[in-house]
Amino acid sequence: MNLSTMSIFGEKISSITYAVRPGAYAVIFDNGSSVAAVRGETGYFLPGGGLADGETPEAALHREILEECATTIEISDMIGRATDFIYSANEDTHFEKQGIFYLAQFTAPPASKDLEWLALDSVTKVFRQQGHAWAVMHAQQKAGMKR
Repeated sequence: MNLSTMSIFGEKISSITYAVRPGAYAVIFDNGSSVAAVRGETGYFLPGGGLADGETPEAALHREILEECATTIEISDMIGRATDFIYSANEDTHFEKQGIFYLAQFTAPPASKDLEWLALDSVTKVFRQQGHAWAVMHAQQKAGMKR
């Protein structure tokens, strides 16, 4: 995969200043019919989150999974990159969410009340960021799963 290319969702409006938020996220399948998702205040997201200063995407992903899911993961492959241009009413801020997505597996059962297993056919409706649904679809292809 060419890392210089990425998918873009939403519209970047030239008159708006965006807060840039790089992040790393994991697509984790359960039994081939569901994907791990974290329930947040504003909707569902893939497990993962923002990069701290100087942190690699992989290190950030391992840290975020431990924080959000109370377990660890094994990263098997990179899926790709996607950017979402979104507005957060809660923060009254426009964001440029730059995500890098990985195919991964839990190494032990997760222990989080906010983690849910979502049916694969629901992700385009329930994920707050379109890039997360895009990553799930591409991960299915990479894993050789039917869509």
